[in-house]
Amino acid sequence: MTGEVAQGRGVATTAALNYAALAFAAGAALAANAIIAWFYSVEALGVFNQVYAVYVVASQFAASGIHLGVLAVSNASQTDAARREAGTEEVLPSAIAAVALTGGATMLLLIAAAEWASQLLESPQVAAGLRTVAIALPLFAANKCFQARFTALGQMRTVAGLQTIRAVALLAAIFGCAVLDFESTLLPAAFVVAEVAVLTAALLALERIIGPLGSISQDRLAKLFRFGAGSLVGSALQELNVRIDILVIGLLLDDAAVGIYSFAGLVAEGMLSALAVIRNMLVPRLSAVLKDPARTGLAGLVANVWSWTYPGAALAGLAALLSLWVGLRALYGSDSVYRDSVPLLAILLAGIVLVAGIIVFDFVFVVGDRPGLHSLMIAISASLNVALNFALIPLLGLAGAAIATAIATVALGMTIVALAWFALGACLLPVRTR
Repeated sequence: MTGEVAQGRGVATTAALNYAALAFAAGAALAANAIIAWFYSVEALGVFNQVYAVYVVASQFAASGIHLGVLAVSNASQTDAARREAGTEEVLPSAIAAVALTGGATMLLLIAAAEWASQLLESPQVAAGLRTVAIALPLFAANKCFQARFTALGQMRTVAGLQTIRAVALLAAIFGCAVLDFESTLLPAAFVVAEVAVLTAALLALERIIGPLGSISQDRLAKLFRFGAGSLVGSALQELNVRIDILVIGLLLDDAAVGIYSFAGLVAEGMLSALAVIRNMLVPRLSAVLKDPARTGLAGLVANVWSWTYPGAALAGLAALLSLWVGLRALYGSDSVYRDSVPLLAILLAGIVLVAGIIVFDFVFVVGDRPGLHSLMIAISASLNVALNFALIPLLGLAGAAIATAIATVALGMTIVALAWFALGACLLPVRTR
């Protein structure tokens, strides 16, 4: 009994550390936006967020789902800790080699496409930002593989530490640019600084150096690329889905509109990231449940997660909304252009809270070895999101973007439930099935 209590306390402590790291990262992102808005302009803030949106989507192609392959190898190694660690360490060198190729290729493509993207968004400063941020892509891809390794081995404290380091480095670099009066086009270099810091910390955190280059094999590379190909579209669309509103606003409106919307978008993204922490911590339990053909224990797991996820999401949403309202008034005054972010955030959070207990299970297809379904799930939501944003923004402006994104978020939750039931026989509603 004492061992179980100690284990429970350890899990609770790990969860608390991950949420503390997440809260710090979300706060750092908001602080970075606030610094840019204070030292530069609403247009510069809009350009920065458009570059960030493109960078995050491009980063998924840089990683190409290879990091999920590392996680899958770990799950395939059963629950024995030694076998899990051996399987993960064996595949990691091949994963790093794979993302060196995909990350490098994506970097070159983004540099080549920077001018075209700038013309599409009708923002000349976007091109310079994209060429700068492209350098971070191979580093980000490698970091995703290292973080997958730590996640697979249950070293969530290390993952939390890496998230915190990324946030600190990003914020420090942006603050440095502002204080030193650098041009706003140099702000995206902060992402390069952040990924260098994370990579350095990840290498130092490894208990031993990963296997030698000789352990890289064509067979492992082929398996990683095959797995990555099955999940790449889903991963890219998932990140795109979160940022479709920003990109479409940039296309249909202007840089200033993106800057105004960005505060609401960042807070909503922080809420989704909080739910992603729950998702990651559920992976081992969900994997164990799915290995049972009868799905014994799934209803109890879902009911338990729902019982605290929904109240927690609602309270967190209210706290975030109030914090943004107070913060924007304190920094920029009650008549600032940024005040419009508050009602936009309310709309975005409403959509997230409605399906909070469902989207924490969105890795059910990855864990269930059906990454293609994960891609289909996101494709459905992203397609709806794009269509609604293009339809509603011309009619309702920024409110249309928020409404479209909220509807697409709810649709994502419903799609997860439907596909899990019909394809995997897994009911993600808190009801018992025969």
